[in-house]
Amino acid sequence: LESLLEAARAQDKALGIVFIDVDHFKNVNDTYGHRTGDAVLRMVGQNLAHGLRGTDVPIRWGGEEFLAILPGVTPEALRFVAERLRMLVEHSWLEVEGEQLRVTISAGAVRVADDETVEQALDRADRLMYDSKHAGRNLVIAEDGPVKRREDGTKQLHISPRPPKQTGLRGA
Repeated sequence: LESLLEAARAQDKALGIVFIDVDHFKNVNDTYGHRTGDAVLRMVGQNLAHGLRGTDVPIRWGGEEFLAILPGVTPEALRFVAERLRMLVEHSWLEVEGEQLRVTISAGAVRVADDETVEQALDRADRLMYDSKHAGRNLVIAEDGPVKRREDGTKQLHISPRPPKQTGLRGA
């Protein structure tokens, strides 16, 4: 993380951090078992990876926590991307025992200030994530407050798919 911050600062760009926690994850493990819990974590991780730009970095932080690192992000784009990640997870599911198992995430989103360390920014993002849990979960809170959901009147979120990875194989 320090190297990402140094690179962003060398280019005079901000570094955004989204601190993400899967809501009620213990209940998933307790109800469906650890194998299903692991599948849920993979699903969440895949949603995060697919919802980010090519320059962004998704990280499994530990347990049911993830980070999304966004170099060169504006405050508006940070809020937009964090909300997109929340929506992607909310609208995804796993098929378990013939039923759809859905989870949600709570997130805190910050940009690293010029005078702070990555650890200080992580602490701020973590506190905002906990604020989103205390506010009811399935919510993103940024430095300037809760991020409005699309149904609250924000603009439509358009998710551009990542281009397929080049495998070196060419069609006949």
